[in-house]
Formats: sequence, C-alpha cells, structure tokens
Amino acid sequence: MASTGTEPGRVRQAHRSRAGRGATGVPLVPVLVALLITAVGCAGGGTTGAAGGGEVASPAAGSSSAAEVGTSGGPGAVGRPEVSDDGRMLQPAGHSGLWFETEPEDPLDHLVWESQRYVGSPVPVRQLGEDAGSPEGAHLPDVCAPEVVQRMVDLGLRQAASKDIGPEYVQCAVFGDENRKDIREIEYIWGSTSVVETIRRDGDIVDSGIQGRENLINGGLADGFGCVSLERLFSEEGAVIAHPGPFMKTPNCDLSNRMLQIVLNCLGGELVQV
Repeated sequence: MASTGTEPGRVRQAHRSRAGRGATGVPLVPVLVALLITAVGCAGGGTTGAAGGGEVASPAAGSSSAAEVGTSGGPGAVGRPEVSDDGRMLQPAGHSGLWFETEPEDPLDHLVWESQRYVGSPVPVRQLGEDAGSPEGAHLPDVCAPEVVQRMVDLGLRQAASKDIGPEYVQCAVFGDENRKDIREIEYIWGSTSVVETIRRDGDIVDSGIQGRENLINGGLADGFGCVSLERLFSEEGAVIAHPGPFMKTPNCDLSNRMLQIVLNCLGGELVQV
C-alpha cells in the first residue's frame, strides 16, 4: 500500500526515523536530506540560475526569455527538434516553454538544453489508479515513471529516493552526480498534485511570464522551497509541479521554471496519459 503519511515536498524514506525540520517547520525526510547533502558535498551549494551563453528562442521569433506555450494535445502533438544549417537546435511545433537553440554555459540551463533531445518522443504515463493514496488521487498521472527518471539519470542526475505517493500527490527527487562539478549542486523535487490549493494554502500564485505556467511565490510549499513552478496539464484543479530541493542556494522562480522544463522535456514535451 502506498505511503500516505507524508506531505508534498517530501520523498518517502525506506525506513522510518525521526524527521528533521527546516526553518519553516515543514518536515524533511532524513534519507532525502542525507542524499542531497552527499550531492552537494555537505556544503549546501547551489546555482544562481543565471543564463549563460545559450540562446533562448520562441518558435516564431528569434530569441526571447520564454517560448510560446500550449497544453499537450496527445501523442504526436509535439514534433522532433531539428538542427538548422548554422547549428541551432530549432524548437519544434507544439513544444511548450523554454527552449535553447544553442548550447548554454549555465549548468541548469545546460540540463534544459540536453533534455531537449527527448522532445517529440513522449513517455506514455499511466494514472496512479490502485497505487494512489486515496480515491481522489487515482486519476493522477505518474510523472515519476521509471522511464522519466531514467532520462534524467542519462542527463547525469541521480534519483534521491523512491517516489512518494500521498492522498493527493505523487513526487520524486533527483540531484546532480557528485563527481561532476558542473551539476553536483543541482537538486530538485517534482511530481503531480490533484489539488493545487493543498500546496498553496494562503500563498500567492502568479503568472510566470511563460504562457500556461504559474509560480507559487509564497505560502505553502513556497515557504519551504522558495518558489514552486506548476502547469495544469491534466485538470484545472491539479498540476505538474517542480521546485528546488532544500539545499539549493537562493531558490527562485527562474530555477523552478527550468526544473519544470526539464521534467516536461523528459516526458517528451507533452503529457501523454494511458
């Protein structure tokens, strides 16, 4: 039976023990925290999220900070990227969100760029069904599917712990390979929630500047992780979400937006449910 005793923002531990608490009072699972400490060399380092050298493009017009965004339209709705004669990776029709045409220098931007190779090759995602922590969560897409996690592993990330399934959410986490200086300080948590209000509480959700994407900037999960990026891909009440882990320095919405973009790209650029 799936675990129901945790909250969004945590990942299930294999063996129960006393949980530490962050400054916000949100419990942090020791196994996840220990793995993330290892990933950042016990220093709690992070990336600033500043763009570095890559060209961020929209489908229609040269370059901008964000691309045209739309919701998934089913298998085949997003095309495969093509490389132009001058070496730019062109954003395919139907792709949502940020896109780098040229290789960026910033480590997190570079992960977004690398994840673009999966766009147009969607991973069919099943609903949780009987694995859900409650009947209300049965329709949730399992965006922590092994194929999605494996794609992140192939980018140089490592799975922090087994996925956690609660009454209204499923979530998982990855961190950078400690042997790679460029990404070892990167860590993030992602998943899907059936009720955005559960993670929002009294917080403020604002437009991210990327069409179709929103940011929870305070309250709820944002009080513990700085900013939560979300897209309502499968219902008006629920969303696919992503946010930095507890040891990222200066967590902000630029980081969260890029982390969510990696998740969506690893899904194939669209949410295809089976």
